[in-house]
Amino acid sequence: MSPMSPEIALPATTERFELGEGPVWDPVRQHLLWVDITRGLVLTGRLDREGHVTVVDSVAVDQTVGAVAVSESGEWIVAGANRLFVRQTSGRIVPGHRLVVEGGRRRLNDGKPDPSGSFVVGTLSYEPGSVSEELIRVDAVSVVQTIDRDLGQANGLAWSVDNNEEGISTLVEKISQFENVLVVAEATGGLEAALVAQLASIAPVAVVNPRQVRDFAKATGQLAKT
Repeated sequence: MSPMSPEIALPATTERFELGEGPVWDPVRQHLLWVDITRGLVLTGRLDREGHVTVVDSVAVDQTVGAVAVSESGEWIVAGANRLFVRQTSGRIVPGHRLVVEGGRRRLNDGKPDPSGSFVVGTLSYEPGSVSEELIRVDAVSVVQTIDRDLGQANGLAWSVDNNEEGISTLVEKISQFENVLVVAEATGGLEAALVAQLASIAPVAVVNPRQVRDFAKATGQLAKT
């Protein structure tokens, strides 16, 4: 087996940030969004074919910013220090319910939308050794639910299900909530077979070779990955 080629990390921009985190790709507007946590900024960048990012906009929130998510319409959900904000397509920033007690030594940290459209966000303590940080879910009508409350630090959020009968049923149930769906699954040597069989009952499914998808994207001059 040939040795794996080493990955080379190169700066994507000459801009400098105090604490840049949480890059999110906006496929509709073809922009990259990320936050500069301590400066309270949400930044928008344009990504070129060579992988360079040019900052095209910077939106300030009057507190730390832990995460940003973007909707299909272009609205943002922004996790501020103690509450969520919605940035409307007009540019107006609307504050939501407070999720963290004012004056406490903690702030909202990483956040991601879940498959149902709710926003899940965690907290981070400024005091070392905390074991009471929370994971909070806020749905589309602003109903707040605490999912967990004994964490050291809520960070690196992602959503997945196990590749078993229960996990596949959960995924099928989530996808069935949407209309006009085309499901694309990566060919994994047969591990995807049970999932594809179940999904085919509710939506068209395409099983694709990830290498061919990547080669096609390169041929069209686009940056893409599966």
